[in-house]
Amino acid sequence: MWRKLKRLGGVYPKLPLCILPERPAVKDGVGSVVEEIKTHGVALVLEAKPLRGKDAALLEILRAAKEREYKEILEECQEFLEVIRSSIEKKSLT
Repeated sequence: MWRKLKRLGGVYPKLPLCILPERPAVKDGVGSVVEEIKTHGVALVLEAKPLRGKDAALLEILRAAKEREYKEILEECQEFLEVIRSSIEKKSLT
């Protein structure tokens, strides 16, 4: 499949990639981040639109990524809570 895309002119840059949701706050905030990146390297901001209306697959990718992040935060909070409970039980608060 990748060869077909290359024949069509596709390129596969070996660069980090970030996909952001289209929201006013994102557009306002991305400018300062881009300027900071440019002090150390190269930043390129592109606006992409799906070829066929709304792309539910991309929205699902973004939603799933956020869900994983929230799950990690919840797990870390639960671990921290266990440490606090253990410290209280042992009366070793520091």
